[in-house]
Amino acid sequence: MSERRYYNFDCFRIDPVERVLLRDDKPVSLSPKVFDTLLALVEHSGHIVSKDELVEIVWPDTFVEENNLTQYVAAARRALGDNRQEQRYIETIPKRGYRFAPSVRLITEDSDSVLIEERDSLRIVVKDKIEEQVSSGLALSTFARAVINHRIFAIASLTAFLAAVAGGYLVFEKRTRAALTGRVTTNAQAQTDYQEGQRLWNRRLGGDQLQAAALFEKAINEDPKFALAYVGLADCYAFDWPNWKLAEEKANKALEIDPQLGEAHATIGFVRTFWQWDFAEAERQFRLAFELSPNYATAHQWYAAYFIALGRVADAKHEMQRALELDPASLPINADLCQALYYSTEYDAALAQCQKTLALDPNFINTHIYLQKIYTMKGMGKEALQEILTTEKLRISDPDYIYPAALALTEGLTQSGTKGLWQAQADYSARTGSTDVGLAESYALAGDHEKAYHWLERAFQDHEFAFAYTIADPLFVDLRVDERFNRLAHYKSAQAIASERAGRNQ
Repeated sequence: MSERRYYNFDCFRIDPVERVLLRDDKPVSLSPKVFDTLLALVEHSGHIVSKDELVEIVWPDTFVEENNLTQYVAAARRALGDNRQEQRYIETIPKRGYRFAPSVRLITEDSDSVLIEERDSLRIVVKDKIEEQVSSGLALSTFARAVINHRIFAIASLTAFLAAVAGGYLVFEKRTRAALTGRVTTNAQAQTDYQEGQRLWNRRLGGDQLQAAALFEKAINEDPKFALAYVGLADCYAFDWPNWKLAEEKANKALEIDPQLGEAHATIGFVRTFWQWDFAEAERQFRLAFELSPNYATAHQWYAAYFIALGRVADAKHEMQRALELDPASLPINADLCQALYYSTEYDAALAQCQKTLALDPNFINTHIYLQKIYTMKGMGKEALQEILTTEKLRISDPDYIYPAALALTEGLTQSGTKGLWQAQADYSARTGSTDVGLAESYALAGDHEKAYHWLERAFQDHEFAFAYTIADPLFVDLRVDERFNRLAHYKSAQAIASERAGRNQ
């Protein structure tokens, strides 16, 4: 006799077997790991689940930083129509973890009868102390069985850098053969989901990227021949540490449907640049992208990123300007031109471009990330501090959020200028966790070259996504006289030469 379980609360139902969240019997789009996060909290409703416990349940044997967990919880709240301020469903328990607040009904069915059991999860509140009693005996086993064969979809601690290089979304040519090849879809719902995925992806926030991936998957389910939806999903995976290898797989699936899809080649070029450091193949893929889809702005944007990885900053600026000509309304491309100008050490021009981008959207996170370093290089410490604080508020979508290191950063800036600011940031990041590249940058800006080199070496050994950007970054200029830094830069020299030769032979 097989048994099915459902979890009901308010107008929602969770079906762990089908892995679906329903609201008034209509499915709500969730990425796999957002669903797992919500399910873990619901199965422990009324109980406090520590952050460590939640990570262990949802990402067993995988390192996930606290900030990434926060993004998934925020995405789960949004799916329920909740937010950090109201916390009607998911409560944050300071210094402890999270608790699912509403009463949850566990409904059990078997194959031979309709409803055989319905039990409530209860929480008894006594004064200011919560004594938790669950009469339903909710067990973890159902959850464990549901996720054991499910692929990991965790965003690593690269949010700033992922945002930094993320491209403007798909700008594709209208061709008469489009509907036949899968470049467009005749399924109205698939098209709607795809367009919403585009919109969320362009926002460049961690939780929105998860939602975008879920929508692209939904569009594919609705129209399995929708090639551009595969490209959209591939682009999501291209910035996802555990799943980047799936990016090329999904891009190749798009090419099976439409071999003339230049967008897919651009994605593969990006993956080969930043995850595999295979610059010769990346160059080949970008050239195919331009041949098939010459007006695809994202290909030019990512080609600019490729040039930055090779240290060819003049070429990078030229390509980014070309991308902006093709898609002048793109927020990511407008912001990334700031980055290209920064790498060219044109700080005033970079600042002006960032201000233009903020005029389009004052809350676009990429722009604030770039401004941190631009203001620092211009010696404008107060402005750099403000950009750090603004970035953190945008990262967790809470305008009232107070960055825990805010006071230390302010004191560091007051006592020792921009070096003190970044020393405080480095100390906080070292305690709480950060990317290797993030720590290397902070220590370099603080003037601690030994620690900066140490973390660059770690980034190289860990094959960190953002390491490819470090060689050309002007904030590491003082390290370039160090032979150790030059040895790290040598990692790509053979590939770069091979790439340039391949380009000349085309």
